[in-house]
Amino acid sequence: MDGLKREFVALFVALFVACGGDSSPSPSSLDFTVFEVDRLTTRMSEDLEEQILEPERAFLLRTTCPRIERAVYTPEKTGEMGVLQVWGQGVEEAWGLVAWPKSAPVGRSQPKEEEDGSRRFAVGCRDCVLLLGMEASGMPFGCIGPGHSLKIAAGKLVRE
Repeated sequence: MDGLKREFVALFVALFVACGGDSSPSPSSLDFTVFEVDRLTTRMSEDLEEQILEPERAFLLRTTCPRIERAVYTPEKTGEMGVLQVWGQGVEEAWGLVAWPKSAPVGRSQPKEEEDGSRRFAVGCRDCVLLLGMEASGMPFGCIGPGHSLKIAAGKLVRE
């Protein structure tokens, strides 16, 4: 019986580890090689309303949209918080990160610049759209589309 008990315990531990028994949420990542701006938004906080942009201005703003080449999201063990790290062209120009959760107010986060040129942001949602906040002529805006914005669903980065 002692040998059978040991085998059972070993099998249980192996299954527990294989099924992610450490309960630590794992990081998720996305890489982009195609960049497409679907639209621009000026709603970068709860108190700002969407502005209609003149076509010429919208065209110029699109040329300044940062290109996210790689993103890694690491959720904390509990709660809504996590850390997003992004690499790419123009990400250093972002003044912050804006999160549009499904059922909460718009959230904002300040960047932390890393030695490798990436930017790191605190994220307070597990289901939301994330935009890098940009500014032109005193107007905040964000770029929405593949390689320009990100989406987190169930605590993981996903493609829209």
